[in-house]
Amino acid sequence: HLEDNQVSVIERGAFQDLKQLERL
Repeated sequence: HLEDNQVSVIERGAFQDLKQLERL
């Protein structure tokens, strides 16, 4: 389950990056 949690954090970080790119 620890791996799943880590993946979720990475996905969230990537999602935030996409949002920032859309702003640019």
